This record gives sequence, structure tokens and C-alpha cells, in this order.
Amino acid sequence: MTRKAKTNDGKTVTLDVTGMKSVLMEQPDFLVPVVQEAVQAILEVEMDECLQAGKHERSDQRLGYRSG
Repeated sequence: MTRKAKTNDGKTVTLDVTGMKSVLMEQPDFLVPVVQEAVQAILEVEMDECLQAGKHERSDQRLGYRSG
């Protein structure tokens, strides 16, 4: 089974739903690394906002440390 959809820029995308389902059934934990990366990125941004400084960044406005 295939599905066609249009993107915001007007391009048409064709998806092979049956093929996608079979790949996902073979790899039940495929989302684990995706979710881990997303959560880690969110935590990094949250930490930068909380400390008002990036990782390894020295600043007068820095409010604390990442560890320790």
C-alpha cells in the first residue's frame, strides 16, 4: 500500500506504508536512540537557560556550574 501526500512547498511524497511497517516490526526498539537524543538535546538547552551560559562557556552572568 502506498500513500501520496503534498508537503508545504508543493512537492509530492510517496510512502510505502507496507514496507515501513515491516521495517518497524523488525526493529521494535528503533525509537529508543531517537528519544534519548531528543531528551538529551532538550536537557542541554534547559541547562544553558538555567545557568545563562553554554557548556564550557565563561561568563559574568553565569549562575552556577553544570556538575560538582
